[in-house]
Amino acid sequence: MLQYTKFNTNSLEYLPDEFALDWLKVASDEAKHFGMLSDRLKELGSFYGDVVAHDGLWGSASRTTNDLLARLAILHCVHEARGLDVTPNNIEKFKQNDDPISAEVLTTIYEDEITHVTAGVKWFQFVCEHQIQQEKQNNDPVPKDEIMERFYHIVRNYFNGPLKAVSTHIEINSCSPSTMKQERKQE
Repeated sequence: MLQYTKFNTNSLEYLPDEFALDWLKVASDEAKHFGMLSDRLKELGSFYGDVVAHDGLWGSASRTTNDLLARLAILHCVHEARGLDVTPNNIEKFKQNDDPISAEVLTTIYEDEITHVTAGVKWFQFVCEHQIQQEKQNNDPVPKDEIMERFYHIVRNYFNGPLKAVSTHIEINSCSPSTMKQERKQE
């Protein structure tokens, strides 16, 4: 949740409470993942931070500090989705090298990350549709292709490095502001 505190909160008043709840769950999961990985590394005679890792996620977080839509697109719909693309292969490598415990840790993380990418896609679409509606000064539903066009524009402007094929986990669905408002009215 703290990753969004640098945004102008006056411009975020349209976000429902569910937005905060989703990101609190993600933060809780990420803390759990750190604990699991840290414990496993200790069991293997190492520690978290002992091995050099890339800082692509942190670089992207810095570049998107003032842009919620870009943050959702790059961190959750690119970085985390790419993790979903590579993790099954890493799980298999651990299994093939007789390390079922590490494979189990990665499996748990993988399953949680699916919900993180789902939240990223859901809130990217919600925020994107809201922004486009504000630009057009109407509340008409925004076509999926217009949302995807905005997504690719953001990726080209904020993502550092070549973009491999966008994850198979990215799919714009029915989590738009107009759809969610209708669902709330029906409850």
